[in-house]
Amino acid sequence: MANNTWLRLYTEITRDRKLRRIKPTFRWIWIAILCMAKESPIPGKLLLSENIPVTAEDIADEAAVTIKEVSQALQIFEEELMLHKENGIMVVTNWDKRQYESDSSKERVKKCRENKKDETVTSPLQDRYIAVTRPLHRRYSNVTVTPPDTDTESDTDTDINNSITSSKEDAPAKSPKKASQPYMNHPAVMIYRGVMQLTPKPVLRELIAQKIGDEPEALDRWREVCIEWLARAYNPKNIDGLLDFYQNGGKKMPKMSKTAAAYMALAEKFEREEKKGE
Repeated sequence: MANNTWLRLYTEITRDRKLRRIKPTFRWIWIAILCMAKESPIPGKLLLSENIPVTAEDIADEAAVTIKEVSQALQIFEEELMLHKENGIMVVTNWDKRQYESDSSKERVKKCRENKKDETVTSPLQDRYIAVTRPLHRRYSNVTVTPPDTDTESDTDTDINNSITSSKEDAPAKSPKKASQPYMNHPAVMIYRGVMQLTPKPVLRELIAQKIGDEPEALDRWREVCIEWLARAYNPKNIDGLLDFYQNGGKKMPKMSKTAAAYMALAEKFEREEKKGE
């Protein structure tokens, strides 16, 4: 089998009713099956090689359980349509939907790290920026607050309002056809939506997904960049500028608008109040 290092394990697995109704041993067998399906020469199909299917004995060995337990678990998985067979080969149902392939962002993450290491504070304005954005990062880290009103745009903001709709118009909860919402649930797009309280049009969702990728470190950096952008009161609809800011490692920011300057002053006030309370 190939040595693939990771697979997507969604947090909803702990709330999945089909899994919660079965024994903990069977749940562990399911995790072992997912791992074997990922390492298969044809991901999703339980194969030791292209011509040798995985057996119950192989799964028992992988999960370190008895063959009887595996046989019982496999019967349940097939009844619940979690597994099915194709030409005698066990296949994880909806594998391609849940374990989709995406572009690699390792090089972009590496470059971003290098830029971050080389970044130095060269002016009092940058000192103030760092001091203010850190408490704001803590304040907005849960992204449960309503972003500030940024309808007043600066001269340097790139307005792409025609490519964006409000979350009320395009929210997935109200969409009648989720299948026609490409990249809606991509982690980078979900971070943008959570921070900015906006949902981009499909072409921009795809752009965000391609530029950011789905590596954990890249997504963490993307979240920080979105929060910093919002904290500086820049136009949340300016996705082009936001992606440029992400790619240059946060070194180049647009000229601060009057709205942004006022918000920075408010942020400094918040910081002073926090220091007094410590």
